[in-house]
Amino acid sequence: MTDFRLIETIPMSDVQSISSMCDTEALDISSNASHIVTDFNQKRPQLIEKDVSVDQALYMMKMGHVRSKIVIDHDENFMGVISSSDLASYKVLHNAQLRNVSRAD
Repeated sequence: MTDFRLIETIPMSDVQSISSMCDTEALDISSNASHIVTDFNQKRPQLIEKDVSVDQALYMMKMGHVRSKIVIDHDENFMGVISSSDLASYKVLHNAQLRNVSRAD
């Protein structure tokens, strides 16, 4: 079996820009990480502003044929990552109820 090595991580505060890569090659346990992880130097990341509603975000993901987007603020600072499965799950309704706001907000 092939030996695998640990991938070093960096704090997000050191990240200056974000970028992505698309590959149709078959993947297996020995595949290079660059074939699995999006390389944002090759493909522009899918971004969404933090104030977009749940329904708008789901629509944008559907139209963009993506399942997740990077969330940014108005100054384009990284806020997090949101997935369509999170937006379509009970989490949204639960959080809305806790904050006493509508699901769409």
